[in-house]
Amino acid sequence: MSDSNVINIVFAVNNVYVKFLSVTLISLIKNTDKYIRCFVLENEHELDKTNKDKLKALKKIKDFAIEYIKIDTQNFSYFKRAAKHISMEANFRLLIASLLPESVEKCIYLDSDLITIDDIDKLWSQDLSNDYIGSVLTPPVGFNSGVLLINIKKWREDNIEKQFFVYAKKNMDKLRSVDQELINHVCGKKIKSLPLSFNYNPKFPERAKVQIKTPVIVHWAGTQKPWINRELFGSVEFWNYAQESPFYNEIKDPKIYLFKKNIFLSLKFLGYSLLNFITLNQVAIFKEGFYKYRLIMSLR
Repeated sequence: MSDSNVINIVFAVNNVYVKFLSVTLISLIKNTDKYIRCFVLENEHELDKTNKDKLKALKKIKDFAIEYIKIDTQNFSYFKRAAKHISMEANFRLLIASLLPESVEKCIYLDSDLITIDDIDKLWSQDLSNDYIGSVLTPPVGFNSGVLLINIKKWREDNIEKQFFVYAKKNMDKLRSVDQELINHVCGKKIKSLPLSFNYNPKFPERAKVQIKTPVIVHWAGTQKPWINRELFGSVEFWNYAQESPFYNEIKDPKIYLFKKNIFLSLKFLGYSLLNFITLNQVAIFKEGFYKYRLIMSLR
């Protein structure tokens, strides 16, 4: 397959957010004719095999590629957590230039609390020229790091990754939204401002009234999510995609699913414990019988 038909997408997730990644993936592959090549950044504990198998099962909807890259979280030992709803994995995007194959010179980074409702190729086709990234401006915090078109070639040429960590060590106490502020500071004037349609947050509907009719990406940045509040803009589309996900029951009824899962694990543990008890008792009975036999034989 020619490179011109491939779009490189990067995600960073853990076992908690992987179910929502599945919805994002479904929306991506169903709204483009391009071939999606995914790189999933995971911590050293890795995603569960069951979760990886469920993501792989999405290929039944439409073929795409998925590769996993393990990250050593010690790289971020001095990083503080930005907010309760932002995981440590959010910082993994800072390592993209050194993690992805040398042949990959451009990618899109996406958070997993979003869906595409139009072709992601519209974002991929944006010209970055000599800019480091393309992003949507979200006043007053700056450019949002949840959707990034990244010029990896330029990141490597100008050693952007090293600059992230140099600035982080000197200013960690001052940073609030860590990865986002690092990207805004280091990339500075070489950030291309993209239209709101590429990162529409329903939290700020007034910003989009005049500027967009149909967003390419709906991104629920913040604490309000469609799996919590079904009244949010884009929730209908989110649940339509979610119904095709192998994680649907977990997304639909997380408390019930966790309850059932805990019951299953408890019964499984009880079964192992009972088996172990029976086995140990059988061994004890055998040993007792054996010693009695030896005693009788020695008295004869």
